Amino acid sequence: MRLPSVRSTLKTADWKNIFASAEDDLPVQLIRAFIRHVVAKLSQSKVVKTIVILADEVAEAEEQIAADVTSILRKAVLDESILPELQATVVISSLTLSPLGAMPSGRHPVILELPERLDAEKVVKSWWAREGATFEFAAAALSDLPRLLEFGAGFLDEFPDSVARNPSNVSELFVHVREQLQGRYFPRLPSFAELYPAVFGEETERNETAMAYILESIFVNALKDVRMPRCTSRVTPVVSLFMISAAAKASRNPSSFAKLVAEFPENIELKEEGRPLECCAMWWLRMRLATAAGKKDFPLEKLLGLEGVDFEDAEDRCMLKLVKKVIFHVPSDDFNLRRSYRKGKLASSRKQNAATFLEQLNQLGKEADEVWLLCAADREGWDILLSVYDTQDSKWFLAFIDLKARQSSEDADQARYVQSLASRAQSRGSVAPSSLLEALKDKRYCFLYITTAEGASSANELAITMRRDDTERFFGPLSAIHSAIRKAFTSS
Repeated sequence: MRLPSVRSTLKTADWKNIFASAEDDLPVQLIRAFIRHVVAKLSQSKVVKTIVILADEVAEAEEQIAADVTSILRKAVLDESILPELQATVVISSLTLSPLGAMPSGRHPVILELPERLDAEKVVKSWWAREGATFEFAAAALSDLPRLLEFGAGFLDEFPDSVARNPSNVSELFVHVREQLQGRYFPRLPSFAELYPAVFGEETERNETAMAYILESIFVNALKDVRMPRCTSRVTPVVSLFMISAAAKASRNPSSFAKLVAEFPENIELKEEGRPLECCAMWWLRMRLATAAGKKDFPLEKLLGLEGVDFEDAEDRCMLKLVKKVIFHVPSDDFNLRRSYRKGKLASSRKQNAATFLEQLNQLGKEADEVWLLCAADREGWDILLSVYDTQDSKWFLAFIDLKARQSSEDADQARYVQSLASRAQSRGSVAPSSLLEALKDKRYCFLYITTAEGASSANELAITMRRDDTERFFGPLSAIHSAIRKAFTSS
């Protein structure tokens, strides 16, 4: 029942008769009487056989209401049957309280292992009662904390048609959620070094700092025991991107790193001309570079999420062998975007602009500690170009990234750039693939497909294809958002 329905039920109850004989144990009888009344109201339209009482913020209730409030709730629901043939249980949630004590019912506490992220599609359909890519994107951005989804549901209840009429209004939903955080949560932005393990999916020491971020819902790891372990323990932090972006937006004197974090999630425009997939991937590559700021001899395969990927039939001549050798310096200086990192948009490689396109490629890179990220022109056969200076070979290396690769079995199995690009180039009027490869013959480069196709990732002498499991591992906390966007803006 929603809150307005509960209030209506409370107002219409015959409390005088309900509590006629309840003086001896009023709190317990109040809870039981309320449950009986709600069940009676619901039974007018449906059969009620099971009830689950959800009690959140139990530790705070114990501190601010009464020390034994949890035991009263358990006694009311579990000690004896409330109604014939009605099954009842209690689910309590808290970061600092463990279920203790024996109950006369003989039932023992059971720890529920909750997922670190709820399914965005299920949230939209069953909780928000909406449908469409915009709502799935919004749910994916909030799905690592159920409380954020609750705030989102509140916005949709108050303004039911706002987002449906205009998808750009999803930003108003995010603003509403951030407003609801005030006074309830106090998010703070970890340093880029503290976020590095969460962004790259690596373990870190389970120390006081990591546990503080977990308790503050900055990291949203599902842990059975939130107390500090007695022995050395490690954890792979799972970061809530929405929480750290809220912290970054609240900063009065933001660093360049905070400004980058604060772009999320409004930087992803949910319209074709906004190129949402490119925005999503570009921002995530920038985040990976930013959290690795200042690292020397950084492997390109690590930046691209290829480290540790189990590729099938990786021959000696395959593109993967080349990528594994590339080492570069990640810009430092608090990741100063104006000095050490460049982004922009390349000219089109269509036949009439091919010379300009190739000239721009030749002009990339003036300093060895620069990293270039560029978006392709419209109707290209690839989406993002990453350029780094290989310190091992003293040459620039180009990575052409395709975010919209077809997922037919033929393309996915062969992972051949020329075959996929040929069909795209034919419809988009780009320079012929053979001409592009000819132009790149003196350069060091690779082509990378990032797909959500099932199966194992693969590589050969022409391209690398990353499939669903490895794509999700690469995007990490952004994977649900990437999946929702790809589903909405690609035909395969």
